[in-house]
Amino acid sequence: PDGTRAPLEIVLLDKVSAGFPGIVQHHEWLELPKNVVMVLECPEQSQDLLHFIWARGFLCEEVARHLFRQVLEAVRHCTSCRVLHRDIEPENILVDLATGQAKLIDFGCGTYLQAAAYTSFAG
Repeated sequence: PDGTRAPLEIVLLDKVSAGFPGIVQHHEWLELPKNVVMVLECPEQSQDLLHFIWARGFLCEEVARHLFRQVLEAVRHCTSCRVLHRDIEPENILVDLATGQAKLIDFGCGTYLQAAAYTSFAG
């Protein structure tokens, strides 16, 4: 918060979230003695994609296509910002139940996009 150092997850999220609806918005963060607290957007009625699917038993093709397209747009946006999420899974996609907007969350495994091969596993 003081402008000196921030965890990579926060730096990456700040880089990709500003003004892009498909990525959870980051409001602020606080550094405590033993951890960091992030204040993030949370739609009033939302579910992660895993629970969204479980609640319905399955998704019809139209809904699945709509959500998948939004996730791809978020990934494309991250790539254009030179950020790699590295942990895209249903639990890391939040669905706003009021609008149907999918939002990519949890950049804790993220890193900067690089030309060289990645040599570590994340996620």
